Amino acid sequence: MALTAGTQLGPYEILSLAGAGGMGEVYRAKDSKLGREVAIKLLPETFANDPDRTARFEREAKLLAALNHPNIAAIYGLEQGALVMELVEGDSPKGPMSFDDAWHIGSQIAAALEYAHERGIVHRDLKPANIKVTPGGAVKLLDFGLAKAFSEPVAGSTSDVSNSPTLTMATEVGVILGTAAYMAPEQAKGKNVDRRADTWAFGVVLYELLTGEQLFQGEDVADTLAQVLTKQPDWEKVPVRVRRLLQACLEKDPKRRLRDVGDASRLLDETKQPSDSIQKNPLALKIAAAALAVLLIPLAVVSFLHFREKPPEAPALRATILPPENTTFTFNSGNAVGLFAVSPDGRKIVLTARSMDGKDQLWIRSLDALKAQLLAGTDGATFPFWSPDNRSIAFFADGKLKKMDASGGPPITLAYAPSGRGGSWSKDNVIVFAPSNSDPLLRVSAGGGATSPVTKFVIEEGPQRLPWFLPDGKHFLYRIQGNADSSIRIGNIDSNETKIVGPANSNAMYARGHLFFRNSSTLMAQPFDVKTLSVTGEVVPIAENVPANLSAGYFSVSETGILVYQSARTPIELGNLAELTLAWIDKDGKQISKLRNPGDIADIQLSPDQSKFAYTLWGSTPENKDIWIYDIARQSPSRFTFDSALERWPIWSPDGKSIVFSSNKKQFADIYRKAINLTGGEELLWQSNGSKAPTSWSPDGNFLLVNTYSASGKGGVHIWKLPVKSDGAEKPLPPSVFLDTGNFQEIDGQFSPDGKWVAYSSTETQRSEIYVTSFPDPVGKLQVSIDGGAMPRWSTDGEIFYVDPTGKLMVSEIIHKNGSLEVGRTRPVVTGIIIQRGYKYDVSKGGKRILAHVFSASLQSTTDPRTSTEPLTLVTNWPALLGNGK
Repeated sequence: MALTAGTQLGPYEILSLAGAGGMGEVYRAKDSKLGREVAIKLLPETFANDPDRTARFEREAKLLAALNHPNIAAIYGLEQGALVMELVEGDSPKGPMSFDDAWHIGSQIAAALEYAHERGIVHRDLKPANIKVTPGGAVKLLDFGLAKAFSEPVAGSTSDVSNSPTLTMATEVGVILGTAAYMAPEQAKGKNVDRRADTWAFGVVLYELLTGEQLFQGEDVADTLAQVLTKQPDWEKVPVRVRRLLQACLEKDPKRRLRDVGDASRLLDETKQPSDSIQKNPLALKIAAAALAVLLIPLAVVSFLHFREKPPEAPALRATILPPENTTFTFNSGNAVGLFAVSPDGRKIVLTARSMDGKDQLWIRSLDALKAQLLAGTDGATFPFWSPDNRSIAFFADGKLKKMDASGGPPITLAYAPSGRGGSWSKDNVIVFAPSNSDPLLRVSAGGGATSPVTKFVIEEGPQRLPWFLPDGKHFLYRIQGNADSSIRIGNIDSNETKIVGPANSNAMYARGHLFFRNSSTLMAQPFDVKTLSVTGEVVPIAENVPANLSAGYFSVSETGILVYQSARTPIELGNLAELTLAWIDKDGKQISKLRNPGDIADIQLSPDQSKFAYTLWGSTPENKDIWIYDIARQSPSRFTFDSALERWPIWSPDGKSIVFSSNKKQFADIYRKAINLTGGEELLWQSNGSKAPTSWSPDGNFLLVNTYSASGKGGVHIWKLPVKSDGAEKPLPPSVFLDTGNFQEIDGQFSPDGKWVAYSSTETQRSEIYVTSFPDPVGKLQVSIDGGAMPRWSTDGEIFYVDPTGKLMVSEIIHKNGSLEVGRTRPVVTGIIIQRGYKYDVSKGGKRILAHVFSASLQSTTDPRTSTEPLTLVTNWPALLGNGK
């Protein structure tokens, strides 16, 4: 039954006929629910009207729908006798083409086949017609595994054997499946087939891409099948380097054929080959051989004379790696976008990059390939790292530690990690990772399971991040980002004992007897003894202006001599005063007036009368951080706290006479109150095991909302309400839980202007979003943000401001209706907010002006100043940079 434009199949509207084949007609359609275009394959009527075959097809389709690989066109489901699939734009590949071009396609086909084979699924009908190359160069395999689902007789012409319908001819020995010209011999004989039939078809397709000729081409199906069973390929027509691979793929005896197509690249002859003109010209080959014989005599003499001389040291060669097409690398976004990791064998690199629609995703780039391949299912991924065998990648996303095949496939969750900060995978398949800023480092099996701590977390020392296993698989490097010191330490998975290596302002990596780390934006290398676990020589500078993000330096190194790093045009540092501007801006992000910059500040909150703001000076001395108050009219800062402890999170009282804040002067960060006029002492409001940070004071002055961190680090972060007494009043009630789901984080509660509502961020959707609930009892909730959000602020004219994951300040209209709330229009205000250092903005009472500490460039441009197309620098043989070649 043919379909016409406008026909509706469930939520799908038919747009046009896209093509037809042995498995039915294919239509382009619009998915009205998700707003995307799809491909609709209408099953043949003889098939659709057979309940048994339809039921079998549905079972197979469910299995195939589980395939999730960037080189396999996805199956979305079944709808009224039709198969709904991913719409793939592009053309089927045609030869002849160069080896590099053919292998760019062939390697992606092999990766898709390997992924499916490992899951027990065989394509059975691989041919050029079922391969599409997208305009971006990505390969997609179509109709994956459908030959099995269609394994009963289907009517169709067989006049075009090169692209004949999938054959299902019953024979005495079984059933023939596939297209004649690409069938394996055992398939042509009607025998049962396995993954080796796909390996055969892969060889036939690769031969065709290289030569432009169909390998088996008879006058009809019978003649073509006869060639499949008897004809031997002409190996002279293909480059020498690929002959060994094709011979292994095109063994007629499946027992002798290459079993795992994933091993295809290992059979390529990587030695330098003669030019094509010599290969194809016998006379030229003879002349070349004669010339070679003449040259061998003097060469032999030269070789003898210099045999005992030390060969010249190989230089360190540099190349550049650009971001994947239509993406950017990103600096200091607060979620580690732009980080990358070289595989242990030095052959691949996994990249994090941001797409044009703001998605942060992982890409795999083989260093011998021209383009990177997207890893599907990695939205929001951060801190990627490799398995020792180069086959898997681990990363953090959705509040979890995950892993997936480097060739693609569905991610597998290994452990809970609410805000992961790096990991490392040992040779013994143990992973050590940093689950958050307030946890010890944990260990978990690479197969998943229970976690256990391998370090002790001391809040005064600061977050523990970015472990890196040393060669023994027991000891590991990691970074302490403390207030008093920031250092590299060594831990042991069998004990909590640690050793300090030395100061650094990034993580450290080890390779070939050297530590790599970053100091003052310079990438350094220093000799390191893995037996004594100590540095042993002088530091050597490697590269200047290397950025860092959340302690992670933008560099990666392997034992094979591969080093990758990124250099910015100018040093990019959080707190670089030349990059930051303190200004009043309007709701369109335009600068109203500029204020004198007091330094790298955080935790901004305006006073109730809007004449001042309190803040934490992040650029204080390393030993402590203090709270300051800025007089806006005079543009003059004054210090509010003076001791050697860490004070943060200033919150004004509704009457503007005092400020509450957190201080760790008694071990944990507790809550204190202090008068603005500095009379009297500091009043301790709440002391307990576990750190606390005040976030908002109710308009009636009776309650504080407080972020609470458990002492063990395992309880996450949640919101408590702290009753606050007036001066001279009786002792208030003890603090109590306001929001604590247990499994997720709730943080940064903010009272509405009338005190009846609380805006906050929560990870209940596996990433931080903004919600609103009622106060004093949280009844129901309204989700405000949809693409991620943190650090909400209310304005008195019924709006909520927040920062999205890219550092863009957003504003949402909040509509009051019959005692409930609704979300109206949401739009961006300005880019360039640093999101990992507490509030860098506050909103005036009327919401007309925003006080913001942002990247200067964001006030003149709509482009995020932290995104960058700056290439990565690839260095081969990095030991040559050290001057000793070791």
